[in-house]
Amino acid sequence: MKARIKATGKYIEVEQRGSTFLDTNDGSLYNVGELDLNVIDDMMSEQEKWYWNDKRIQAAIWITGRATFNFDKLGNIPDDDFAICAKRAVQMADALIAELQKKGGQDK
Repeated sequence: MKARIKATGKYIEVEQRGSTFLDTNDGSLYNVGELDLNVIDDMMSEQEKWYWNDKRIQAAIWITGRATFNFDKLGNIPDDDFAICAKRAVQMADALIAELQKKGGQDK
């Protein structure tokens, strides 16, 4: 199950072991009072993560397509420029998704 360490705010995966909880990643043990076990509302569901990642990929593909279309009109373009274009497309897509998530996915 997911839990949040109260002292750090870090989210971890834990398994209950009697009266303690074991961090399945690094083996640390925590007492109940050190963890917030009601983190469902704090965490994005797997479906939401998939949705936003899909939108990120779609945006990056669209941005790259527009940029390469413009490159094709110019003629010979070095391969390095395409790599730069791809990196910029991902950065732009990430910025777009971050802004959409801030607004709850609604146009405000």
